[in-house]
Amino acid sequence: MLRHTLADRGAHFQLCTFKPDYDLNPDLLVRYSANRLRVAPELIYSPNGYDGHIDLTLLLNGLPIAKLELKSAFKQSLNAAKLQYINDRQPKTENKSEPLLIFKRGALVYFAVNQYEVAMTTKLDGKKTFFLTFNRGAAAGRVGNDQPL
Repeated sequence: MLRHTLADRGAHFQLCTFKPDYDLNPDLLVRYSANRLRVAPELIYSPNGYDGHIDLTLLLNGLPIAKLELKSAFKQSLNAAKLQYINDRQPKTENKSEPLLIFKRGALVYFAVNQYEVAMTTKLDGKKTFFLTFNRGAAAGRVGNDQPL
């Protein structure tokens, strides 16, 4: 989605510019340097008065790219972050939608994170929300996707 131009009613929008492989085109370098990555801690996401917040939100040129629920492994498990998304982060509540949580309108990815583990989903759908492991595994027995040594 970010790599291609977005067209709507005759208008064309380029949402961001990725770093070019070569510096032969100075216009691409200027557009790339104009990208703005923002980190928003404790983002209040509800226009409907819900008192919830997302622990950390990454925005690229104002677009919510990733949202993270952060947990400390000393106090709460990774499951607590997953359950927070499943139970407390509903795209629709009482027939009111939460724009920053709706599929294809909210963030591209939602992460549940603690010091040792990461899980991710691309769609919040209440009890049907499915998380994938996003850990870097290792031969030493850590869970996740195996990484070559």
